[in-house]
Amino acid sequence: MQAQLIRRWIVTGSLLLLTLLLPLSCPAEADKAVESLARGTLLVDNTGVHVSVEGPLSKDAEEQADADSYFHIGSNTKAMTATMIAMLVEEGLLDWDTTVSEVWPQAAPSFDEAMRDVTLHALLTHRSGIRAFTAGRDWQSVPERSGDGRQRRIEFSRWLLAQAPAGQRGLYLYSNAGYCVASAMVEELSGNSWEQMLRERLFGPLGMEVQFGWPLDHDSMQPQGYLRSAGVLRPFGRSEGYSLPVEIAPAGDLSMPLGEYAKFLRLHLDGLGGEARLLTEESFAFLHEPVGHYACGWIVLDRDRETEEGVVTQRISSHDGSAGSFYLHTELNPAAGYAVAAVVNAGGDASRGLTESLAADAALDGSDSTK
Repeated sequence: MQAQLIRRWIVTGSLLLLTLLLPLSCPAEADKAVESLARGTLLVDNTGVHVSVEGPLSKDAEEQADADSYFHIGSNTKAMTATMIAMLVEEGLLDWDTTVSEVWPQAAPSFDEAMRDVTLHALLTHRSGIRAFTAGRDWQSVPERSGDGRQRRIEFSRWLLAQAPAGQRGLYLYSNAGYCVASAMVEELSGNSWEQMLRERLFGPLGMEVQFGWPLDHDSMQPQGYLRSAGVLRPFGRSEGYSLPVEIAPAGDLSMPLGEYAKFLRLHLDGLGGEARLLTEESFAFLHEPVGHYACGWIVLDRDRETEEGVVTQRISSHDGSAGSFYLHTELNPAAGYAVAAVVNAGGDASRGLTESLAADAALDGSDSTK
């Protein structure tokens, strides 16, 4: 198997957080257990939006998931956060090179010397060196925060910037906390919360129905998330005592039906294909321009693809999202004019393998539609 960058959530204390690993093999029995859960695929192409969802809302439920069911998208939230921030950059609230010290000049002397000139763009491309917060133990040293989400993100960011970095600036280090700081920067300058700005600038204009947090937080007739532990799938969510800290919600805490997610993917397909909305073509191109392999909420790689004219190299933007109990895999192929996504309501390697396989099948349908 050829090595490639993927995401996998690991158990660390009471919190599951994202890290990068190499592909692992999946036991056949694990595949069977995950395949019996709720799962769905999405294809966005020149013929429209195609959604397929099947499986029970929970392991023992008779009620079935459908196209209106909400799934947690995990770190695919990052691309939405970056898109909203790009709107504020276009409006002149700040720019990609705005530093944390420019946003918090009075607090800047307390920041670690290596963090004072960290830029917005470095945070969104995981090149700031800031601590990752991809493990539960990362929160053990964090002081108590108070207030609403905006206040807590700003307070947490200012504390975090005073800590020594975890890596060298300019080198890749995946960081959920980096997206918190980037969001807190625009929250500080605008006076509005991340939640409010997403609703007003992205979800509202696109007509998207989105929930903050787990699907079951708002509706009992939604898919139950599962964690595989010791070979057993067990329910895992707020009712089991697990939720993501509001500080890193901008990095991965949204839920929505696949058809709603399609509206966001269509926005980016159109933006990269010469029909930009909400942002300029230049901003869409910038959001998908990688530093190394990572852009603003997207992994961007060149891949060879078979066509009727032979093998061509096309640039693919992709991302995986999981907070432990759901798994979403997404690929955007602007050159071929389609996007695909696949989701299952369980985390882990078996879910990664299943969603990649489902997305690959959907991509074949997308390839056929562009011929």
